[in-house]
Amino acid sequence: MDFIGPCSFIPSKETFCFLELNLLLAARTINPLCSLDFFNSIIYSKEYVIFQTPGMQVLTLHLEHSHLIHDESYVKSCDLTSFLKICHQNDPFFNDCIMESVVSLKPYLKNGIPGLGIPACEPFRLEEIEIDQASGPIHICARYNNVSIYGGTNFAPKSIRFDLEKNVIHLNLYIPRLEMIANYIMNGRILMLPITGNGVARGNFTDIDIIMALQLTRYCDERTGLIHQMVEDIYVDFDIGYATVYLDNLFDGDETLSAAMNLFLNDNWNMVIAEIRPKLEETIAKLIMDFTNVIFSTFPEN
Repeated sequence: MDFIGPCSFIPSKETFCFLELNLLLAARTINPLCSLDFFNSIIYSKEYVIFQTPGMQVLTLHLEHSHLIHDESYVKSCDLTSFLKICHQNDPFFNDCIMESVVSLKPYLKNGIPGLGIPACEPFRLEEIEIDQASGPIHICARYNNVSIYGGTNFAPKSIRFDLEKNVIHLNLYIPRLEMIANYIMNGRILMLPITGNGVARGNFTDIDIIMALQLTRYCDERTGLIHQMVEDIYVDFDIGYATVYLDNLFDGDETLSAAMNLFLNDNWNMVIAEIRPKLEETIAKLIMDFTNVIFSTFPEN
């Protein structure tokens, strides 16, 4: 077996024997005939040992609870607390601690944190965004594929408050600039003007304020027996200072109609954003909920 580092934790002889025994037991739950050589690599931390099978299955052993966790993520950094500040609810400066934790996490989001199951966020990639708007002055059916969003990791938390009595986190973020590029298919009408296209969409958005309220609920992790939080519901509101968009290949490549429609969209971007706001807020809410629940699933409440 090869040991992967760097790791600040060096197991004692007793701990190493404990790990060998549990790894062997774990191996035999996968294959009753396999030995300790079944594993390709091991990573140690103060709380976990992560090991990998020849079939690229990643398993995590919680040292304190001697519990085997089947994990699809691959852990590069051994000591997660080295970059994520852990906060406790009995801390009189709990809200300040959460703010520090969010700020300390920022530099690692660009390349991702495999140990937390967080992918690289620069660019942040989405497989698909669908917008089906059929009320008001805008009737659009649009699908965006292979979406790449740049600039999200440059966010600045303006305020964070955890209402312990209601178990709600109130969060206000500022993002200076976001750039989006995606493949799109669109068909519909904007102010009675027909719009149809299939090509590449580009958008630039600046001075973005996001206000969120995350309603949390507690649950017991069956793997460890520990109490965790999860986001049960979320409210999102946002304001964009300015936006520009460009859709290529509108109207089957008609350059005159395409130029006119792109000019119209940029002159009326505020109205367009306002009409599709519910779908955008829904998309943002899901992204934040998924991201936050990954963090909460990794660290228990206390």
